[in-house]
Amino acid sequence: MVNKRDPRVIWPTKVLPEDEKTIKKLKEEIRSFKQVLDDCVHEISIVQFQLQQCRNELAKIKAEEALELKAVSSMASIESPIMGPKEFKLCRTFSLESSEKYRVLTVLPSYHTIVVSVEKKQSCGYGLRKINLFDTGISEYIDLHSNWIKDVKSSSERYLTLSTSLDKTLKLTSLSNNVTVQTYSLDAPGWSCAFDEYDDNLLYCGLANNTLMVYDIRNTKSPLHKLKDSTLSALAPIHSLNIGQLNDSRTTVLCSNLKQSYVWTFESDHSVRFNPIVTNADFKPFHTYYKNGKLLTSLRSKEMTQYIVGNNSEDSEFCFDTDIDWIHTNRYKQMVLTRNCFFERDGELFICFNEDDEIKCRNKASEVQTLKLNGTVYDVQHCVADTEELLIGLSENQVSIYKYM
Repeated sequence: MVNKRDPRVIWPTKVLPEDEKTIKKLKEEIRSFKQVLDDCVHEISIVQFQLQQCRNELAKIKAEEALELKAVSSMASIESPIMGPKEFKLCRTFSLESSEKYRVLTVLPSYHTIVVSVEKKQSCGYGLRKINLFDTGISEYIDLHSNWIKDVKSSSERYLTLSTSLDKTLKLTSLSNNVTVQTYSLDAPGWSCAFDEYDDNLLYCGLANNTLMVYDIRNTKSPLHKLKDSTLSALAPIHSLNIGQLNDSRTTVLCSNLKQSYVWTFESDHSVRFNPIVTNADFKPFHTYYKNGKLLTSLRSKEMTQYIVGNNSEDSEFCFDTDIDWIHTNRYKQMVLTRNCFFERDGELFICFNEDDEIKCRNKASEVQTLKLNGTVYDVQHCVADTEELLIGLSENQVSIYKYM
């Protein structure tokens, strides 16, 4: 009989002697391997960036050759040597109509890249598509969100985008390797977003409940500010965000929703000041665009559309407190929240806006050009890439690139 008190032989599966020198050596080797791995990852990132730059340059050369051939062919068929006035002409398009729908775009001219928001028709995926500005045959899709992307913006200095969605997230994405750098969870669906051009660490997001979120990328745990004035309605999503400064280092954020526009100013003592912007009660803003001290406000009423061009002045109380330069009003019923822009050429300002499937370009005096797309225009952006002046129009299923020539 054997009971529990009797001694029994226990055979351990493995017995290792504890050698502190060996353990220390192994730890040093692990640290060394990690450093080598980090160096390799960094080198790969550099090579990927250089490869993208080479692709961009090659695409530009191909596009220039194609345009030169087209120009030579056109000249050969024209008997008269007299050239007409320069205007925007369609030079390239991109479309995956059978599988993708587009809504908003942003342009990175220094990287020769267009980025558009995408809804995949079959898989119901939501992401971004990178398209080469000079060769639209070069493109990549990045799967990012789980619902409609309402806004996408690009950094003016870095190869980064910021996107926000109805899935209640704000995402910072590196376009050099198509990787999400940071994701922020939101209290409500995101409708608009923006980089701070004056501080690379700050990001902004406008929510569906009329709240402005401010994030510092060095603090991933919580927002820097969560701003909403008690007088504001919660039923007005912020559809447009613009960042500016006036005469000093105080950052100012212009928020616009379907009821009104207002400004948050970040004071030097770290307080935040709220200022509503008074406009015609019959018109409500559907988009705002700010650049170099000038502001284009797009408004609509039940039967009309109005575009107001304003400038900062020495008497402005805050940034976006602009003096009106000129106004264009037309009898067009704007049904879509389109995104408009302006640009300057030879000291003259031109605004670009949509009417159904057309982009209208006009100055203070008159309309100068109309460009027809293949569907309702959702977004229009102007840029100068290298020495080429370009206008990019976006419909639901096509990107159209026009060159001033």
